Amino acid sequence: MKTFLWLQTVAFAIFCLTVWGLADVLAEYVRFHLIEVAQLPAMALPFVPHHAWLLFCPLPWVLFAAILNRRRDLTLDAVFTFAGTTSIAAAVLLGAVTMGSIPLYTW
Repeated sequence: MKTFLWLQTVAFAIFCLTVWGLADVLAEYVRFHLIEVAQLPAMALPFVPHHAWLLFCPLPWVLFAAILNRRRDLTLDAVFTFAGTTSIAAAVLLGAVTMGSIPLYTW
């Protein structure tokens, strides 16, 4: 089960790197092509224009995995809590950046 923790953490780190790249491309597109015409949805504002922090997003899960890895006996509750929080964080990140890819047009 300890291997699962690190595989989940690495997968989440790769996911955050991918979302960071998508947010970077999206921010450049909005900045240069739609600056006068569109605005981003409120949910996407912390994720798209200020996307550098997405590279550091997996750090709490790295620390959590390191703490769980030190335990002698790992319970299913701890592993499922870790997997659940990682999945929820990934869903929130993906949803916010996806919402940001549809700029709101103001007429």
